[in-house]
Amino acid sequence: TIECTKRAVGFGLWSMWSIFGEQLFEDLVDRVIDLTATFYQMLNAESDFETLHEPECNILAFRYLPDHIRHADVAVQSDFQRAVRTKLIRSGEFYIVQTTLNGQAALRVTVMNPLTTEQDLLELIQAIRSTGDSLVSAG
Repeated sequence: TIECTKRAVGFGLWSMWSIFGEQLFEDLVDRVIDLTATFYQMLNAESDFETLHEPECNILAFRYLPDHIRHADVAVQSDFQRAVRTKLIRSGEFYIVQTTLNGQAALRVTVMNPLTTEQDLLELIQAIRSTGDSLVSAG
């Protein structure tokens, strides 16, 4: 049958390409890049977040730094970023990754889904904030 061959996997892509043309794919890529730029602006508008670079594509690294962490030493800040990420993932609400830049842990988001909305990004900001707050309350 057609499902028994890997060559058939390309039919979906070929079908979309032949129906909608390359503009569809360009639009989808532009959309995730624009969403990432929007997220960058949203984070920069918040006093408790720090973006670590201006995004060039769909990837953005940042840190959540509420007042009680902002002036802590780098090791404490890094541990806090990792703890926020771990607890957020365990909640099942969002999945984000971490990275290390200039010796400091940071949170990293890669916007992949063009159906992501600005509301989704706002909810991520709020989820990170509430996760961080719950860590402070617990400990």
